[in-house]
Amino acid sequence: MAKKKLNVKFLALVIGSLGVGVAVLGLIVLLQFRNDPVRHVKRGNTLMERGDYETAMQQYIRAIGKDPAQMEYYDLAIAAGKKYEPQSQDRMRELFQMMQSVMAKKIEYVGPDGDLTAKDVRDQSASELLENLDVYTFSIPRARNNTGVKTHDMVSTRVRDIDASFYGLGEDEIDPRIRSAVRGLVVAPLWRGAYNLDEGDWQDGVEDIQEAIDLNPGYVPTQYGLLRGMLERFDSELKTAPDAKLRRVLAGINERIKEARGAADGPSPELDLLEFELNQILLFAGKTGDGEDGLGPAPDPAMMAGIIEGMREIMASDLEEYELRARIVELWWSFYRAMSRKPVAAIGQAEIDEIYQALMSGFKEAMDLMKDIGGEGETDLRSDFLLLLFMNPGGSPAEVASSLDRIDEMIADAEEEKVMGPNLYVADAL
Repeated sequence: MAKKKLNVKFLALVIGSLGVGVAVLGLIVLLQFRNDPVRHVKRGNTLMERGDYETAMQQYIRAIGKDPAQMEYYDLAIAAGKKYEPQSQDRMRELFQMMQSVMAKKIEYVGPDGDLTAKDVRDQSASELLENLDVYTFSIPRARNNTGVKTHDMVSTRVRDIDASFYGLGEDEIDPRIRSAVRGLVVAPLWRGAYNLDEGDWQDGVEDIQEAIDLNPGYVPTQYGLLRGMLERFDSELKTAPDAKLRRVLAGINERIKEARGAADGPSPELDLLEFELNQILLFAGKTGDGEDGLGPAPDPAMMAGIIEGMREIMASDLEEYELRARIVELWWSFYRAMSRKPVAAIGQAEIDEIYQALMSGFKEAMDLMKDIGGEGETDLRSDFLLLLFMNPGGSPAEVASSLDRIDEMIADAEEEKVMGPNLYVADAL
């Protein structure tokens, strides 16, 4: 039987095809390896065991980038970040910001995590993020401060994507108060900088703030935000605008306060304080009474008892810590701002003193309530920082000694703080 000739061309083609196939298969395997988040998790776990928490966090973040739906990866990254002890303030702030980015991404890609539903994960993560973001704004005086507005604008930018991820979600998917709080941060620069906007920009801002209010009309902080912006603009216009316009604006503020009170789903001392401040502004400008220049009543110091009781009711409620802190601190700064106002009209000193004493009583109550925000036995350096700003070590020797002891305690708490979070962020300032 004749031997068949070997088809060299065919054999070369087969071998070449096999080579290409092996190369393609190798490329697929390589790509799968490179895109495999598990290898980053394993590296992160090994680094955690070695105590290299910063690099471990970076590995977990890489795993998140390759599979953002895995909630476990976010938990690992955040846990690693909280263990890391930075050696400089700049590095601490960088890593703290990185942790906020991880939390924000977790909220956007949220899913079930162990026994927790997607709603549980979303609510808990957003609540923690809101609490952490507070470190950037809690110490900013509530005055006409462009630097403060820029800081609020920075925070607003950080939560815009989270706010967008909440669109279309119902109450069974996101806590309405958290949703309102996030939207409130988005629109905060508008009302905090209302004094500096022209009329057209302010009206555009009012529309955005009203949309935030419409999400949950009972949520007092967003109602307060719009009213605070209106009050600041009225205070500016009081110096130059004709009385006809002032009366129209004033009527709008009073009607808005009435509507906000009616919609509030709980105590609203912020709204009562706004009314008190509005009447204070009128009195100090010589615009109260029944005369031709009178636009409204003088402030009633007796209102302060109701405002103080409202603050106590807030503290006794089951609100989340991020909301308790934001509201009590806002009230505290507002009392301080009101006490700092000076009359431009001739007013009796006794009347000025009575108003000041009423405001001081509210200020002191807010200060006392701040001490309890973090919970009994918990270190709360943000409240300590604010208390330190206005601590007056004057008085008797015993009072001086007590104040100095309290300052020493604050410093000791700051030096002992090691866990990455709001306390560590604030510790350097103490």
